[in-house]
Amino acid sequence: MSKSHQDSKHHQPTHQRGVLLTIAIIFVVFHGAIYTGLTGSTIRDQSLDTSSIFLIILFLSSAADVVAGIAMWYWKRWGIYLYFIASITAATIFLILTGSIWMFFGAFLPMVIVGYIVYPRLKYFT
Repeated sequence: MSKSHQDSKHHQPTHQRGVLLTIAIIFVVFHGAIYTGLTGSTIRDQSLDTSSIFLIILFLSSAADVVAGIAMWYWKRWGIYLYFIASITAATIFLILTGSIWMFFGAFLPMVIVGYIVYPRLKYFT
């Protein structure tokens, strides 16, 4: 076997992320980072009560968004699953705290859009 054939055999193909997927992943990371900072500062300013538990869950959910976005950047399928779980968790907490279906929809819609963008390239995620 020739050396070039062996090299091509061990060389993994590069995946083209594309502009839309790149923007979606960057959105996931920055959105999660902003919410992590906001909920973290709100938790520090509050006394511990029932709503604080919801804030802690939102904090963990938004931190999971950051981790999920980074994992998706490196083509890890578990990052997609983590993002979906974190988004559904955040949307549910918003619904519980506000009672507004609009808040639920507002938290749920980005997940649907990111899922729509990721789906055509799902085969590249390992």
